[in-house]
Amino acid sequence: MSSSLYAEFARRGINFGRTEDTIETTLPDAREALLHIDARTPMFVLKRQSYDDQGVPIDFRRSLYRGDRMAFTQTMYPD
Repeated sequence: MSSSLYAEFARRGINFGRTEDTIETTLPDAREALLHIDARTPMFVLKRQSYDDQGVPIDFRRSLYRGDRMAFTQTMYPD
């Protein structure tokens, strides 16, 4: 595939409707500690669920970020 996942969705006529983000804190588990992270280092977990314009879930992701090296910026626009 030479295009992104989102480009493929668009090519197939799947339109994004809404996206829900949840940000939580956690400590690394044994698998994540393999990344040479101290088990006491707080981490951010970003969970994103995206839906099409009919409300059907089409994408889910879970991303883990080191708490000591991350900043989040959010820009919101009025409807």
